[in-house]
Amino acid sequence: MSSDPDEFLKKQYELIIKLQIQESNRFWQRYGISLTITTGLIAAFAFIYSTAKTPIQFVSPSVIAFFGLLCSIIWFLQTGSASRWEDFWVEAASDIERSLSQDKVRLLPIYSERESRMKKHQKNWYRKYSIKKLALIAPIIFVGLWSVLLVLGAIYALGLTSPSSAIVGTISPLML
Repeated sequence: MSSDPDEFLKKQYELIIKLQIQESNRFWQRYGISLTITTGLIAAFAFIYSTAKTPIQFVSPSVIAFFGLLCSIIWFLQTGSASRWEDFWVEAASDIERSLSQDKVRLLPIYSERESRMKKHQKNWYRKYSIKKLALIAPIIFVGLWSVLLVLGAIYALGLTSPSSAIVGTISPLML
């Protein structure tokens, strides 16, 4: 093993960059899987809901809505956690960059350079948010959607109202 401290830091730096890239790839793979599962549950909910006629038949859509809600909450937590891990690896690489005695290896701009560039771009609202932060919006939207569908499915399964009267009641005022 080389006694040069910079050589060790370079190898550590390369390993951290590889970990960051792997974390990013896993992030999008999990995101795609979660989106696919949620889309499948929506399709199943819509199909079963459209064929349900009696209150007892609305139990299945309610169960699907419950699993959709659960999956969306897990998706949200997973997306937030993965985003934090990726930030961790970027910070670890930045720490090593600052430790290197020369500019021999730099795959990422050092932290202070990134910080100054970010401050310049904060005037533009769309540059304030990373794609990873924006990726949290979809699970939040689906949590809301599944919550509404779960409540509606439970109302219909309990026979408190029929789907047609509830839909007409909500759409009619909008049609005025």
